[in-house]
Amino acid sequence: MKVATPPIETILEGTWHNAQNAELRLKLDGAGRITGYFIKDANLGHEGAEWFPLAGLANGDLFAFCVDFSKYGSMMTWTGKISNPPPESFRALWQIVSDFDQSTGAADKIGCSGEETFVAGSCPLENSKRG
Repeated sequence: MKVATPPIETILEGTWHNAQNAELRLKLDGAGRITGYFIKDANLGHEGAEWFPLAGLANGDLFAFCVDFSKYGSMMTWTGKISNPPPESFRALWQIVSDFDQSTGAADKIGCSGEETFVAGSCPLENSKRG
């Protein structure tokens, strides 16, 4: 028997960070749409970080979102499932695909995939960026 869970927007919405010093700022609407930002190098503070918009969908305890890293010639998606709410962290599968020189067909591979954990809260700042 499936246990009733709170609406995903009450669980997933907010700030999350991973071990690679990236931060997610997620907002969800009542229709299951996810918007927000992926912040690369969030540990460097506001001046050193790069912000990339994200968009996605949530349904029940499942979610998926995508970040366009066109500045770096790639796009990355994450898919996951919220379990045992309210979580202090969540795990998600990711996949990144990269653009390549189509005139030469040069590409060793088009992308890669893996799994990572995001922890609730902001990314810890480097010591030099603390007040």
